Amino acid sequence: MGEPAATIALLAVPETTASTLYGMYDLFGATGRDWELLVHGRSGPSLLNPCIVSRDGQGFRTANGAWIQPDGALADLPAPVAICIPDLLVAPEEPLTERSFKRRFKQATGMTPMDYVHTLRLEEAKQMLESGDAPIDEVAEQVGYADPSFFRALFRRRVGLTPSHYRRRFRGMRLRLQ
Repeated sequence: MGEPAATIALLAVPETTASTLYGMYDLFGATGRDWELLVHGRSGPSLLNPCIVSRDGQGFRTANGAWIQPDGALADLPAPVAICIPDLLVAPEEPLTERSFKRRFKQATGMTPMDYVHTLRLEEAKQMLESGDAPIDEVAEQVGYADPSFFRALFRRRVGLTPSHYRRRFRGMRLRLQ
């Protein structure tokens, strides 16, 4: 058996339509599976594992009246490789101002785009600090922060510990669990 399927989160919001949401679900789920069917006459394993999630994990009615029951909440999904937000798809000829993008993003995820980026980067940094020996400045650079001082201050403000204190506390715990 090969690599496990990569998880793709489809963030469902009431403004989306069920056809768009389930169309994307089927598109991602078909990756790998349908190629084997075309080439060898039998379905293969899917390379992607699409999951429908919502901000809070609760079901709701879509814009076209269909009931959506998500697989869970976005925050509870372990490390998807991508998060798709169907409501934010905009036709190329339809202008989307920065203000509208930020408003739609916050409505869908509960956080601003920048807060979301910081959250993803800090989660990646925490993983690196728990499992590696790279210097803090290098970790900061690898997760996208050019200024290590900013990274340290943000890490401490969001996590409640400095990066080096976090590493001391959680790296040992991770090693004991392995």
